[in-house]
Amino acid sequence: MLNPCVQCREPIGGRESYAPAPGGVIHRRCTEPARAAEAMERAAWRAYLSHVGTCDDCLPEPIGCPEGKRLRREWKTADRAHFTTLEQPAP
Repeated sequence: MLNPCVQCREPIGGRESYAPAPGGVIHRRCTEPARAAEAMERAAWRAYLSHVGTCDDCLPEPIGCPEGKRLRREWKTADRAHFTTLEQPAP
């Protein structure tokens, strides 16, 4: 009997790559969108922290700097996109 993928609910064949997941197993291809979104979130977070650590306007309060605001907004957008990929319901 084939186990269904916990994300897409398709059966996992013998040669398909899969990984253990809470509640069963998941196709490796089903984890790719979440990995890409996580990489984007981490890059945005690093850019924000790098700016805040070197900007004189950001030292008292990052919200006062226009560039700090923009980078924080990009990070929050990437964070929401990453969370959305993790919470997608299975079809």
